[in-house]
Amino acid sequence: MSKIPAKYQDLRRHVFFTDLRKICFFVAWMVLFVGSALIYNYNHQTWADERRIVGWKLVIWIAASAIVGFFLFRLWTFFTDRTYVATVHFAELSHSYSPANEPYGIKALSYDFRTNTCLRIKIKNKVKRRRLHFEQKIGSYWYYADGQRIIHFHGCPYPLNLDPDAKQGYICVACGRMHEDYRDECEYCFLSLIDPKDMAHIK
Repeated sequence: MSKIPAKYQDLRRHVFFTDLRKICFFVAWMVLFVGSALIYNYNHQTWADERRIVGWKLVIWIAASAIVGFFLFRLWTFFTDRTYVATVHFAELSHSYSPANEPYGIKALSYDFRTNTCLRIKIKNKVKRRRLHFEQKIGSYWYYADGQRIIHFHGCPYPLNLDPDAKQGYICVACGRMHEDYRDECEYCFLSLIDPKDMAHIK
């Protein structure tokens, strides 16, 4: 599968360091919990084993912290967030909803009006269809249309349209901002904009 073209080194670094931060945070999380257990045992050496974190208790402690860290730092994206080419079958909108923001118990007022784009896609060479969700930026919803091909890069939340119309503009795959004209870098996050022409080799 095609990766981000080599000419966009800043985007590659952005994805690399994003993944690296997740791993570093997870390792630090594990060191914190395992270290806490070992320090606790060291400071209570005179206590009976049933009052310390030893044996199967230590195994459960480590396993539980690993599971919590796995979800807390979104490590599952290493297995699910792949680079792939897909075809858009249906584009729709959805809204963010949070009960915590629900004033006076009225659900209708709990929407924060952050619109999300939801694409129903079929990945190339795959039978099963899936959904792709991401927060919509101004103009990005019109960037995707039924029947168009997209490429989703690992670590980049916004897919690149491989069949773009000149009127649709150019999207930043990192932050989702739209630009009417092509430029070397996004004017918001300052990362490179990928020119769809550089992906012309994707079949």
